[in-house]
Amino acid sequence: MTTKTLSLPSSYSYFTFQSSLSNTAYTFAFTWLTRFSYYVVSMYDSSGTPIFQGRGLHPNMDLLDGLQLGIGKLYLVGDPATVANLGVDNTLTWEY
Repeated sequence: MTTKTLSLPSSYSYFTFQSSLSNTAYTFAFTWLTRFSYYVVSMYDSSGTPIFQGRGLHPNMDLLDGLQLGIGKLYLVGDPATVANLGVDNTLTWEY
């Protein structure tokens, strides 16, 4: 099994970054929903086509669950994410 930690910045309510999973580049967009106090995540392939959009980022919940992509699991480990603690008290982990 391969495990990779994706670095996340704290103190941003919206940000994007790119990372390679299973030798394929993906772009991730994180948006903080102030009203509900959690992040939603969207994932896009290298051409900008959405893989998924607006999935809630919660501890131990696989963002790739049910998509049948065959690229493993992507989930938050640690405390529930906030703008202040993202990437500090938790990590985004990819497991394949």
